[in-house]
Parts: sequence; C-alpha cells; structure tokens
Amino acid sequence: MKYFHIFTVTGACLFLSPSSSAIETTSPFNDFESFHKQLSPTVSTRLQTTTKHYRQIEPSLYYLAATYSAHIKKMTDDQQVVTLVKLAQFINKQRASAASHVVIGKDTNVIGLLDPDRGLDPREITAIAQAYNASPTIFKKNSTEQTVSDVADKFLNAISLAANQKQPTTIIVLGHGLPNEIQSYSISCDRLADALLPKQHTSSTVDLGHLVLIC
Repeated sequence: MKYFHIFTVTGACLFLSPSSSAIETTSPFNDFESFHKQLSPTVSTRLQTTTKHYRQIEPSLYYLAATYSAHIKKMTDDQQVVTLVKLAQFINKQRASAASHVVIGKDTNVIGLLDPDRGLDPREITAIAQAYNASPTIFKKNSTEQTVSDVADKFLNAISLAANQKQPTTIIVLGHGLPNEIQSYSISCDRLADALLPKQHTSSTVDLGHLVLIC
C-alpha cells in the first residue's frame, strides 16, 4: 500500500496576541502562531513569492517543520531558513503537479459531509457540483428524524461504494475535526480508512487514485 501526505490549504487564520515574554521563549516549532511570527517573515522573503501565495502554503509548511523539528532544531538559524525554503518549494511542486487534476467536473462524483445544524446547506454544495456537471451526494444531519450516527454510517457506505467502483470521486468534509477524527460525526480516522479500503483485494497494493479527499 502506498502512503502519501495530504496538504491543506487554508483561507484565513485568526491569531491571538500573547504576551511579549511568551513570544521570546516559545519555540517557533511549538505552535503555528510562533512559527508565523518568528520564521515566516524570513522564509517568505527568501522564497520570493507573493504574500497571498505564502499564506496558502504556510500551514502545510508549519506542519512539515513541526514534524521534523527534532532535526531542524540542530541546524544553525540560516540552515533552518534554507531548509524551510526547500520544504516550501517541495509543497509548491506538489501543488503544481496536481493543478490540472479535476476535482469537480464532468463524470466526477461528489460526496459531501456537512457540519450538522450549521454552515452550508446541502443544496448549496449540490448547486456548485451540478454547475460543473458533477453528480453530488450530500450528507448532513439537519433534522430531528436523523441521528449523527445514522448520517455517519450513510456517508461511510457511500465512500466504500466509491472506493470499489473506481469512478472518479471527490469527497468533501466541511466541519469540525480533530487530529484523529471527523469530530462533528465522531468518525475516527480508522473508520474512514476502513471505508476507503476495497472490500475485496488480493494484492498488497491498493490503488485509490480515483479518489480525492478534502477535509
């Protein structure tokens, strides 16, 4: 089985201002805000990109920096910046390689899971998908007749079907999450992985290249 990284793209971030002493003592690899204030200005300048573009890749860059912080911390300050610039260039390369991949379009199915009782309405996502000639199936708990568990089961069943059918499918989850689960529906990453794994496979390699997962 092949493993891969999923890079997230964020729109806007809200920063809370800590005390000046916290800024001085907090490692830039401990939290995103410290990384943003202490390292991002130098990295973005060396990367020679626009502020808008850097803001899009900054969360992914922080994630990689935090993941490999044990190694990066051993470097000099300049080496750290050089390494972070290289990681940012790697992210840019990954984005460029996927830029032509159709995520919503003709002959593409769209499976959506929306935050219960708030946020977008299913018809809003359906309208977007249909405008691009995609086939949408949207799930959301928005009535007392449904339970969170019921909606979660239906969503996972739809994913399982998509994984087995090999039809190009984009799976979109909009709502609150934790590192190990889709929090709004209490769907653990293990349950999601089980749903993605084809029911019958004899090979040690499973191809999920027809699926796009956006959380």
